[in-house]
Amino acid sequence: MNLELLQTFLKIVEYQQISLAAEALFITQSAVSTRLNKLESQLGVKLINRKKGHSLVTLTKYGESLVPIAQQLSDLTQKTHHLKEIANYHFLKVIAPQDIMQTLLPDVCSSLLMADPLLRYTFATADNDLVYDAINNQTADLGFAFDSLARTEVTVKKIGEAALQVLVSADSWYSDPVHIEDLARHDEIYIPYSQSYNSWHLMYWDHSLSPYLQLDSGYLAATYLSSSKHWALIPQFVAQKILQQQHRLKSLTLVETIPPLPIMAIQSQKYAGLSADIDKLLFTIRAKL
Repeated sequence: MNLELLQTFLKIVEYQQISLAAEALFITQSAVSTRLNKLESQLGVKLINRKKGHSLVTLTKYGESLVPIAQQLSDLTQKTHHLKEIANYHFLKVIAPQDIMQTLLPDVCSSLLMADPLLRYTFATADNDLVYDAINNQTADLGFAFDSLARTEVTVKKIGEAALQVLVSADSWYSDPVHIEDLARHDEIYIPYSQSYNSWHLMYWDHSLSPYLQLDSGYLAATYLSSSKHWALIPQFVAQKILQQQHRLKSLTLVETIPPLPIMAIQSQKYAGLSADIDKLLFTIRAKL
């Protein structure tokens, strides 16, 4: 049975007027009447009572019987079309630390989504350990982290690295460039990016002393850098994003050499499918870094 005819019939039932049904369907009244006549002809029964001089229509007993059947057929057809659309989609589950998720992935993924309307992303944030666990357990397709960790069921590739910068308030008393010895631990907004970063950090600052604040994201540090003495070490791509939005902050360069943060891409060794989508994403991120 023709879905278009059934949907037209249901619109007539909904609005009880041929004219209003036509407006809702964006067609003429004569087109609605033609469809109704065709449906009645196919079924061999009269569905609508129309009285001359009356705009409202009523249902015959056959019309009343057809309403639930037409609704079921219409719903079923729409669900079938939806399943066909979903079958053409390709889904990619991505998990990463908050800094990567908030500052590196949005622009990259937006451009890929515009290029491929059938691509669908699912995003989740987690620290390095949980990223590796998610890939190892196959609850995500692709992960990003600031460290290379040992897992038996994952493949890890370094796709780039991020230089670290000192972020301070615009009225900060620190010089540029600044020496590590000038940056006090108790004034630091500390972000433990990775085990290797923590090991390097421990060589210069005493971890028996508490920082001013500890966060799990460099992007969040911008909210708390309100004092001229506070400072945070954050990846350059995060600093650039923050400085585009926050004019009350500025970045400083350290005189001493800081090892950059590696950016690792993690996939399951049992991974199958979506390789083209992952390759495009990794290629675009490499270009951005």
